[in-house]
Amino acid sequence: MSGILGGLIGSLTAAASSSFESIATVTLGSNASSATFSSIPSTYKHLQIRGTFIPTATDFSAVLRLNSDSAANYYAHTLYGNGSVAGSDDVAAQGSYSNIRLLYSQDSTASTTPGSFIIDILDYQNTNKYKVTRTLSGIDTNAVAQQFVYLTSGLWKSTNAVNTVTIHSATGGYGKTLGSNFATNSKFALYGIKG
Repeated sequence: MSGILGGLIGSLTAAASSSFESIATVTLGSNASSATFSSIPSTYKHLQIRGTFIPTATDFSAVLRLNSDSAANYYAHTLYGNGSVAGSDDVAAQGSYSNIRLLYSQDSTASTTPGSFIIDILDYQNTNKYKVTRTLSGIDTNAVAQQFVYLTSGLWKSTNAVNTVTIHSATGGYGKTLGSNFATNSKFALYGIKG
C-alpha cells in the first residue's frame, strides 16, 4: 500500500511542478512606484504573481492594474482580520476605482515592515469573459490595529486578454491615488499555470 501511495504522491508532485512555471522576476534596485510585467506569454491557463515589499510611507496601499487600464473598470470585495477584529468591504463594487487594492496599512511603522501577497489571475487569455483575480495578502507592523490579513476577489471589466500586469504603490485607504514607493529590494515574481 505504501508503494502505491508513494507513487501517487510522487506523480501528483511531478504534475504540479511541471504545470507551474516561472516567467519573470522584478527586483527593485531603488525605490520605485511600480513593477510591471509586459509581453506576457499566452501559453498558460492562469497567472500567479507573488510579491514581497516594504512600503516607504504611512497610509500605504499596493494595487493592481491590468493592461495599463486606468479607467474605472475594476471591482473588488475584501475580507480582512487582525486576530481580534474581522470585517469586509466592497467599496469598489460600484466600479469607481481604477485598480484593485491588494493590501493597506496606515501605521507609521509601515515603512520598515514587509508586506506580501499572492495574486491569481484566472483565465487571463479568455476573450469571452471578464477577468477575475483572487489575492491573499498581509502586513504586520507590530501594531494591534494594523496586523491585517486580507482575502480579496477582484474583477476587471474587460474581455481583453491580459498581456501586461502592473503592481502600483498608492496612498489612501482604498488606493484610489497612485503615489509613494516600494522600497529598494522589493521583489515581484510572475508565474504561469498550465491548464
